[in-house]
Amino acid sequence: MFHNLIETLISEREHFNRIWFAADQLTPPAFSYQVNFPRLELVISGEYENELEDPEQGISTIKVLSGDALYIPPNCWNKPNWQGDCSVLSLLFGKRQMGFSLVSKREGEKGFYDIQKHSIQTRTGHAIDHILEALNAIAREPQKSPMDEHLLMALLSYSQSMVSEPRRT
Repeated sequence: MFHNLIETLISEREHFNRIWFAADQLTPPAFSYQVNFPRLELVISGEYENELEDPEQGISTIKVLSGDALYIPPNCWNKPNWQGDCSVLSLLFGKRQMGFSLVSKREGEKGFYDIQKHSIQTRTGHAIDHILEALNAIAREPQKSPMDEHLLMALLSYSQSMVSEPRRT
């Protein structure tokens, strides 16, 4: 399922509408998501509202829409509000495994109506490590475009190949 979903995202996308980057200079609000590995969140449908650190305004509320991407470097944070209708694909890049999570939420309903999860063993010492390092570095730079988009497409393509041919244990 995740292979096909990523394949569709890559084939239907000429470019990202907007790429958001999380940061970690301010203290995260309560109930924020913060982990020590990078994450990529892609909106499949709907509107995914989040609080993010804004270097000029402190903490801002953003709306990540279909065609947008939210990249969260290690130890950075985001705080989704999960109020509106949305389906969000999250890719989690841990040291030993890569996680895939697709969650769907309906406005006005408690909890999620659909949750799909999968994980595979991570390849280390491969290009994915360098793609993630480059994205983490770009996140700290003021000029991100067009490198951010190329790196995210490379990350999606590499992730798809990992799902297609998971490393044998």
